[in-house]
Amino acid sequence: MNVLKIAAGEIGYSEQSDGTTRYGIWANDPQAQWCAEFICWCVSRADSIYDTDLLNNIYPYYTSRNVGRDWFIKKGRYVNRNGNIPDWGYQWYKDTGERITLNSYIPKSGDFMFLSYDGTFNTAHVALVEFVSGNSESGYIVNVIEGNNPDKVQRNQYPIDKSQILGYGTYSDNIATTMRAGNSGDSVSALQKQLYTLNYLGEGDISGFYGVKTANAVSEFQRTIPDKIINGIADITTQLVLNERYNQAVHYSANTWLVDD
Repeated sequence: MNVLKIAAGEIGYSEQSDGTTRYGIWANDPQAQWCAEFICWCVSRADSIYDTDLLNNIYPYYTSRNVGRDWFIKKGRYVNRNGNIPDWGYQWYKDTGERITLNSYIPKSGDFMFLSYDGTFNTAHVALVEFVSGNSESGYIVNVIEGNNPDKVQRNQYPIDKSQILGYGTYSDNIATTMRAGNSGDSVSALQKQLYTLNYLGEGDISGFYGVKTANAVSEFQRTIPDKIINGIADITTQLVLNERYNQAVHYSANTWLVDD
């Protein structure tokens, strides 16, 4: 991965005596606490060298705590370490429907790893996952490249069950999360587009915000699922059935336009 190549090339770089770094200068805050600035700089540098478009698409540009994590949440690509995002709900893999549980997600090379040092959901540090070593018996170790810990770019290792790990921002699109009233982001827009296709929402209701109309539409859809609790929350059962019916509708619509010669 090109971002990791750039990051590895920075190993050994140290901040100046007054805390200034080239990453902080790049982010217009020379003496910043620069763990996020370092990784964002690496992404930007990779874009410049390899003619990619990763920054603000696959990875966020940010300089303040929680902003990067929240960006991944809104993109539908954040995995909480315990598989349950506060104010959202539990998570699962799209391809299998398997629930994500405490420490069951094995981070990928290029993931952002967010850490907290005060026992809250607030991010205090971010590192770039290089690879994961170990196994389920001996325990997994997350190998990272990080900046500002405490004053230089270095490799480091974290046990995957380290309590200070909050979760991971990933480029993978295989993570699904429970959605409910008050949530917003790309995953909410995708849900609304499915509900629109199945005639539960109007086209003008595709806003990316999970409001009353979306909750009511989800409740109406849930009434079509046998033995389903009607609560307006897009949980695993609701989303799996919705995905199935949406795919069927799209497939049927495509087939109706096929004309035999």
